[in-house]
Amino acid sequence: MIRTTLDVKLQESKHHYEHMIQYVNEKDLTKLKYEISAFINAARSILQYAHKTAKQQDKENVYKELVSANPTLKFFKDLRDENIHTKLVEVTAHANAEITMGFIIRQENTTDEEIEGIKAEQANQTPLQTRTIEQYFFDEKPEEEVLPLCEKYLVELEKFTAEAKVKGIAPVI
Repeated sequence: MIRTTLDVKLQESKHHYEHMIQYVNEKDLTKLKYEISAFINAARSILQYAHKTAKQQDKENVYKELVSANPTLKFFKDLRDENIHTKLVEVTAHANAEITMGFIIRQENTTDEEIEGIKAEQANQTPLQTRTIEQYFFDEKPEEEVLPLCEKYLVELEKFTAEAKVKGIAPVI
């Protein structure tokens, strides 16, 4: 298989995506933002290299055909351009906490001894349980979580890379 610059940049993008997963699991928003910046820059290079090759070979229409109708590619292109020229990529963390607890409801005709027995039984059970779920969103696209959106971008970039090779606009190393 012929290796192209697009393949290298795709692997680099996947590398940064794996680190993004790690930092989401570690709940480290600062490092996550660093990896997102690196991810979108490496991924954007795929389109830039193909565009440059397409222009050199007078195949710019082929490039435009591959990119124009793809909202995911456009979103990340714009996000990267903003990150480079206008403002840093902003990611917001949303946290949801779940608390599991029990309580006693006293029914009519329940004796004090029965209530004490229930209390003793519950004392042996697990105490309150809490679980926090954090989700991360781009400020520019608050309806979709960061990781699934970036994974979708990788899938689109894989398709783009394969098509660019077929159409002859993927620069060979």
